[in-house]
Amino acid sequence: MNKVLLLTACIGVFNLSGSCSSSRKVKPEQINSLIQEKLGPNFTQETNSKGNFSLYIQNLTETDDKIALKFIVVDVAKNTIIYENSFLPGHVKWHSDTALEVLSLPGIIEADEDLSHYKKIISIALPKQ
Repeated sequence: MNKVLLLTACIGVFNLSGSCSSSRKVKPEQINSLIQEKLGPNFTQETNSKGNFSLYIQNLTETDDKIALKFIVVDVAKNTIIYENSFLPGHVKWHSDTALEVLSLPGIIEADEDLSHYKKIISIALPKQ
């Protein structure tokens, strides 16, 4: 029983850690419905400065009880999801044209800590062709 609980906990931590990427190509008319399927109807879209990648971030609503919010990166030209993950309350934004800054805050921040302890820069690796 303890092994099952430990395995379940490890899977949950891995899911929040930032290693969940995929490469799923869809038809242009299907990308919006796929994003809504993964994030729900309430999300924000931000394109990087070159316009080749779009970041879709699930929005928290007043009635939501979610702790972690999901985000997806889409290769605009190929209509392919190249990265997806989740974060705790904080933010996800473009750090550069090929990297994201993810601030994932725990429930309690110690007085001697600053936010840089909770920031990660994630390079958006393109799928191999």
